[in-house]
Amino acid sequence: MNNKLDGLEAIGKKDTHFDLIVVAQGLTSTLCEDFIRRVRMDDVYKSCKIVLLSSQSIDYLTRYKETGLINEFLIKPINASLLYEIILDVFSDHHSNWYDQSSVIQRIRFINVKILVVEDNAFNQIVAKDILTNAGAKVDIAENGAIAVDKILNNSYDLVIMDVQMPIMDGYEATRRIREMDANLNKYTKVIALTANALKR
Repeated sequence: MNNKLDGLEAIGKKDTHFDLIVVAQGLTSTLCEDFIRRVRMDDVYKSCKIVLLSSQSIDYLTRYKETGLINEFLIKPINASLLYEIILDVFSDHHSNWYDQSSVIQRIRFINVKILVVEDNAFNQIVAKDILTNAGAKVDIAENGAIAVDKILNNSYDLVIMDVQMPIMDGYEATRRIREMDANLNKYTKVIALTANALKR
């Protein structure tokens, strides 16, 4: 389903029943949460499992889960294996509060950590900045490798998250230049490389 109305129409069909509903929340939460409330008002779906995919903060989603409207949540961006694991968990008879115990990455705090995100996609910039800021980090954005090199030359960062494929200057060249600057300044800049190629089968 592409929107709230499609979802409500689907669950309203008498010959249709869902044991699991995965709801992907956009940048605004009002319509999404209204849809979930409408689903829960239907007696047929009071016991239905609902997993929310969202870019909201961990604290906000934890409080929302405590209302009982959703069974579990994941913070976007996610991957298929993570979604698969959490779906198995919500249907488990021995529900283990999987998120709190095992999702270490999503519980990391970056208090007073300065991070440079090097990413040319505007939506990915928003998602990355939102997640890292909610985790306590101070976040700067660079749209390409050339801007990143200039920022690193004039600022101090605890971590650089570097997209590999970008226009003007890609992540490989930017990292090579960062290492040259590190050698001249006798320091080491931590760089994490990101690439969509890692998801290809």
